[in-house]
Amino acid sequence: YITKKNLFVNDRVYLLTSKKQNIQKNFDCLFYDDYALNISMFRKQGVQSIDLVFHLGAATPKTNKEYSDLYLDKYAFNVVYTSNLLSSLPSIPQKIVFSSSVSVYKQGSSGENLEIGSREGYGWSKLMSESILKKYAKKNNVDLKILRFGQMYGEGEERGYEKIISTFVRKIMNGERLTIFGDGTIKRSQLYVYDAVKYILGAAKDNSKWECVNVAAEKA
Repeated sequence: YITKKNLFVNDRVYLLTSKKQNIQKNFDCLFYDDYALNISMFRKQGVQSIDLVFHLGAATPKTNKEYSDLYLDKYAFNVVYTSNLLSSLPSIPQKIVFSSSVSVYKQGSSGENLEIGSREGYGWSKLMSESILKKYAKKNNVDLKILRFGQMYGEGEERGYEKIISTFVRKIMNGERLTIFGDGTIKRSQLYVYDAVKYILGAAKDNSKWECVNVAAEKA
């Protein structure tokens, strides 16, 4: 979504991706396999320094089942990728913007009483990645902005995700019966994807002193 906005016309932007479909004509794409990031990827392009890093990619759960411990190996790669990304950079950046998740909090905590301590693999991987980034930022005097996003929806969502809005829209269009799990009292804060992009770009421009914020819709 950020690349489609084309907001970096005066900057040299490199898109690190493992997916060929992510190619954008306005960007230099650097491809990698199996999280094998290394500094030679940049050196081959003649890149000597990086000013700003958007760390947005991650393996995410598509279904409720994928939150279980059976998928720990999948989310462990999020931690490996974060570590490899930092070691592959050709220089120490001035700023890093990291897309984290409210999944880092304990289940059942809410409002101003959120407690850190996820019990599932995805949240654990985000929490560990945050820790790696914080240590790197402190050691190298990097301005780190961590955005803990709530559940998102919007255009471009891959098939297979069982999020309520996309699931309901698909079922309504197909004339299928809607199913609500639980007693109907559970609330979710749904954040539109382009609103998330605004926060990401805003964090990149914001030079005030803060490290971590929750980002979600105002109402659940």
